[in-house]
Amino acid sequence: MLINANIDILETLSAFRAEGLRVAFLVPTETGLKKSIMDATQQFREFLSNEDIHNFDNQNQGTANKKLIETILISKNNYFQTKTSLYRPETKKGDPRIWVYELGQHASEGDLLAFLSSKEQLVVINCSNCNLKDLFESIKLKIPNILSFETSSISDELLNKMKGISNKGFIKSLKTGDTGVGFTLETLLGIQANSSKTPDYKGIEIKSIRRRNPKGTFFSMAPDWKKSNLTDIELIEKRGYYTEKFGPLKSLHQTLSTKKNKRNLKLLLEEKDIYGGLESNNIFEKDVYWSLEELQKRITAKHKETFWIDVETKGSGINEEFKYRSITHTSDVDIGVVPLLLEQGMITLDYVLWEKGKNWKSYTKKSGYDYLWKIKKKNLDTLFKYIKIYDL
Repeated sequence: MLINANIDILETLSAFRAEGLRVAFLVPTETGLKKSIMDATQQFREFLSNEDIHNFDNQNQGTANKKLIETILISKNNYFQTKTSLYRPETKKGDPRIWVYELGQHASEGDLLAFLSSKEQLVVINCSNCNLKDLFESIKLKIPNILSFETSSISDELLNKMKGISNKGFIKSLKTGDTGVGFTLETLLGIQANSSKTPDYKGIEIKSIRRRNPKGTFFSMAPDWKKSNLTDIELIEKRGYYTEKFGPLKSLHQTLSTKKNKRNLKLLLEEKDIYGGLESNNIFEKDVYWSLEELQKRITAKHKETFWIDVETKGSGINEEFKYRSITHTSDVDIGVVPLLLEQGMITLDYVLWEKGKNWKSYTKKSGYDYLWKIKKKNLDTLFKYIKIYDL
């Protein structure tokens, strides 16, 4: 698992992002190095498929169907020509396997291996023993930037509007509460409020994030109820609690990550599945379910191109004011890193749930249930392949 890497994965990923390079990671185990074998994870298989290098789904089992790829292995900033084998063994279910020839001479257990593509060959970098800053200059001759970030006429139009709004200085909120910052900006841009899952401004999603709360909601997505063990109501009943705000009604306002919180609630990430539940005495109870693939599709549809607005605030409640300071412009979601960001706790889930009763409006102005997926602004460069920052 990538979590066993001996260096910081997200910091390393950001370094590759800054160079505009597509990348996938694997971490060899001691057993794998001895047996010359590594599991080709779902994320890694998607990388190979997206780069038109190899599709394991179309590969038959057995050594006769093994595919060899010309490979440049980089270790300690030195280059070695070798090959990589991609195959599905005849044993078990033919789980996809990969091996970089001579890797055992250039890697140790826990080393973080970065895989890149250059036409029909692979480039494998041992990030744990290389100086990436010095290395990137030399590999540009072998690994050109496949895509570059280009602004569209729509993004230029929106940017000019944002500059005009920012020049007005602090603007009083048109709505109280957490949603006031986004509602106010959308009103100024002439966007009507709606609950659509499509982007806000002519195909561009807009997310306003207060500086005091840098983790912003980047989409909402309810569980797949057909595969969940609890309904909304049952989840509140089983995991909810009473607070002064909601009076006699149970509520469940909790942030979940892959590390259990104070109420022992957490997310469990399996290869293609995500569960929300409670862990106690090393036993995890699966309450609700999401398909990782559907989660990735939602992110891709919602954030094909996004303006993340940095907002300075002052005052509170009906007197809160906003100054829109800068924009982080992102495009092209790297769905392959979504499992990594979940595993590292960089993508989290907020339960925003409460019991409904005859007098529930007396205790909250909100209605309905919500499941809010969030990411910190500082981690955007790991989720998106291309990113650009504008000061307003």
